[in-house]
Amino acid sequence: MNVLDTDLLVAILRKMPEARNALNLLDRKDNSVTSITSLELWYGAFKSEKPENAALLSNLLSQFPVLEFDQESSKIAAAIWRTLEKQGAPLDIRDVLTSGICIKNDAILYTRNINHFKRVEGLKVKQW
Repeated sequence: MNVLDTDLLVAILRKMPEARNALNLLDRKDNSVTSITSLELWYGAFKSEKPENAALLSNLLSQFPVLEFDQESSKIAAAIWRTLEKQGAPLDIRDVLTSGICIKNDAILYTRNINHFKRVEGLKVKQW
């Protein structure tokens, strides 16, 4: 299973050819997004105060199943958060939550934020 990170979907919304090319290389039926990515994208759409952004986002998100932040992913995310905190290398909470969802679902996270995620043990990450 592939999880498309927020940065990839933002690049698609901005019509960046390299993002569309990266998406085209992946098997469509294996692609998903997390509920955290959905939250981040909706926040951006509302912050822009442009109704057309919400419509574009709604259309984009409708193409992918959403992996939810549930009890098991919360337990995994809490362990990640504490481990990184003890190492003195904290990670943004949204990235911690996304990591928990990906690990729980044995998914590969496609992102350009490799440095954000490479510290998470057990997380499969690929750069798009």
